[in-house]
Amino acid sequence: MSRGAILCFGATLLAYLLIAGKEERLGLFFTMAAMGISMVVFGVVSTSLLAGGSFWGTLAALPSGVLLWLLNEFPARKAASALAGHGKLLAGVLGGGIAAGIAAVVLALTLTEPFVFTESNFLYRGADVEGGETYTFSGDWDKSSEITVLVYGSTREQELTSVTETYYNGPLEEASFTVPEDVGHVLMQFRGPAGLELRQVSLSDGTEIPMAYTLLPDNIANRLQKNIFEDSSFLLRLQYDIDGWTLFKESPLAGHGLGATEGLLTSVQPFFYESLYLHNHLLQVMDETGLLGLAAFLAFILGTAVLLVRQLRKARTPLAAMLLACLVMMNLHGLMEISFSVQMFQCAAFFLLLLPTVCYGTYTEGEEKAGRRYCGPGGVGPVAGDFCCPAGRKPAGPKGISGAGCCRNDDRLLHRDTGKAGPHGCIQRSELQGESDGECAAGRRDQQ
Repeated sequence: MSRGAILCFGATLLAYLLIAGKEERLGLFFTMAAMGISMVVFGVVSTSLLAGGSFWGTLAALPSGVLLWLLNEFPARKAASALAGHGKLLAGVLGGGIAAGIAAVVLALTLTEPFVFTESNFLYRGADVEGGETYTFSGDWDKSSEITVLVYGSTREQELTSVTETYYNGPLEEASFTVPEDVGHVLMQFRGPAGLELRQVSLSDGTEIPMAYTLLPDNIANRLQKNIFEDSSFLLRLQYDIDGWTLFKESPLAGHGLGATEGLLTSVQPFFYESLYLHNHLLQVMDETGLLGLAAFLAFILGTAVLLVRQLRKARTPLAAMLLACLVMMNLHGLMEISFSVQMFQCAAFFLLLLPTVCYGTYTEGEEKAGRRYCGPGGVGPVAGDFCCPAGRKPAGPKGISGAGCCRNDDRLLHRDTGKAGPHGCIQRSELQGESDGECAAGRRDQQ
């Protein structure tokens, strides 16, 4: 479970809601709510099964999709229709939903029950401590010397190299450990024979150790036991960025060449580690292709964004809004992961990046250079049988019609017979409305 990916996904959902038009926003919100419910319901089942090594966890996606469809088709759409135009009622429902979500999170993180040992499980917990202090345990558990606790931790340097130091390992009843000066967080593993219980455990400074969470799956609870800004995942990514920037400064214009990052990292890293990628695609591009490659990559990404924003200004189409939201997710996640370096991801990402060009790109076939007059079949002009339009406008009308006129510059060139770009007409596809190909839409003709 990637916390960074979840954060990027949440930011993308907010961006999607902002990008979507007012007419679509309410229905989209309830669709997202339906998706969240289906993911929570079957996500808990799936993660629990996968954590136990069961293949059946992967099949939970099928009933999750069915539940999503049912929720979206019936309660979600009906709710969106009922609340449309009722601002106060909508605010009350959304406020209640947010309050319920916060309450659910609080309950999941606070509601606990006694932990019962089995043959395969143990209690894994973390706690903030003061460096240089000595701690003991107290509480209520089945008195047995077979219930043990392992207490360990690491300094920042040790965390970067995935090295831990054990502070105590033995019976829980006799546990006592001293925290090194530069350590502020310890991890604990409680183990015991099957059937024995831990009902309440606390440190000598009063810090309560949570027992089994009633509503929170173990694999999610275990991911929350370390501070996200102090674990190796975050610290290593930060070190990758520092070392990647150092490499970039050595050859900023053209970079070091494709695939050179892995081999060159050892020349700048303060300690030895192995990594194929920097977990930051912009920095990866800068290191391997320099500012020249970065300019080309940004032109590709930003060009796609410009096409989508231009389309959204004309009309808030669902496809354009969805593609721009995908662009947000891809680039946010690419700043902290290796996604753009993975072939499977590239197949999907570059297809999505190509779609805006296909759907919203401007066709230029048959146009002259800017500043020239546009000529076409007609009856007047410098060449017999031709007529000319002012610079920036295109001739319109099927071949052979005299004085057909000129269309505005933002229209597309359409071939009369094939509907493809060509010199015989000029019209926006969305404005055809049954008119013949090659003719201007109503209000677009500007006679010569």
